[in-house]
Amino acid sequence: MVESFNANFKPDQRTQLGLQLGARHTRTTFDGERYTGYSDLYGADVRRDLGSRYDIGLQGYALNSWRSDVHEYAFGADFGVTVARNVWIAVGYNFIGFHDEDFSRNRYTDQGPFIKLRIKADQDTFKDIASRL
Repeated sequence: MVESFNANFKPDQRTQLGLQLGARHTRTTFDGERYTGYSDLYGADVRRDLGSRYDIGLQGYALNSWRSDVHEYAFGADFGVTVARNVWIAVGYNFIGFHDEDFSRNRYTDQGPFIKLRIKADQDTFKDIASRL
């Protein structure tokens, strides 16, 4: 059973704060032995606009597997650009990281380079992209 919560807050016009909380309870059988465990994830990120098209971001996460007493962390930064209305691309790097099949789907937490792409599609999006190209 996995549950995840994401929230965003804009304290001003140029800054956005994000929060991610996740919880997972697992029960499995391996070689006839039954195992259970609880894990949780705490994450936060901040983005700051550098003008109308560019922004920078920092993100950090902590993943805790309490029964096995394993704690993993991710920390990284990225640089984003709005290439068209409602189209944003960012290039970043996580200096430390981890991979988790459940929690890494909402945010990129692996160590190393990454690219993010966000598109808000409405009736004008593809017209705007075509006019920029």
